[in-house]
Amino acid sequence: MSFKALSSINISAVQFASKDFLKRIKAIIAQTQINPKHIEFELTQRIIAQDDCQILTLLNALKDLGIHLAIDDFDTGYSSLSYLRKLPVDRLKIDKSFVSDIDKGEAYEIVQSAIVPLAKALHLFTAAEGVERQEEFEVLKSIGVDDIQGFCFAKAMNIENLKNYLKNSQI
Repeated sequence: MSFKALSSINISAVQFASKDFLKRIKAIIAQTQINPKHIEFELTQRIIAQDDCQILTLLNALKDLGIHLAIDDFDTGYSSLSYLRKLPVDRLKIDKSFVSDIDKGEAYEIVQSAIVPLAKALHLFTAAEGVERQEEFEVLKSIGVDDIQGFCFAKAMNIENLKNYLKNSQI
């Protein structure tokens, strides 16, 4: 099982609620000629947690275009399991609040015995956000988190610095 998106894009509630959101996305794809399978939209639980037919229809339309969908900042606050099963999402992004100091036992049990197994049972990929230390990275990999993001690898950078970073890295 493999998951690769070229670009992850955070979608705000205002953008998502826009009546012409899908039309605008289709126009951007046509204009840029980007392959939608290289795009991942990150949506917060608050946006998609409502058991709303229109939201589900829009999510399915995005999936039909080939766009990957992720639930950003996943925690235990907003998702019902029955609704989560219905969503056409590809990935759960584990909130930084569960990641910080996970190697010190703070949230280890929740991530290891609840979030990762839940994602796997639903055939979803997992990503941990906000990983800042090698110790956090090691624990998250050992419990089966698929992707890890954060300053542990690199700080935010502009495009020129990114090009240099990629040219000189082992990625």
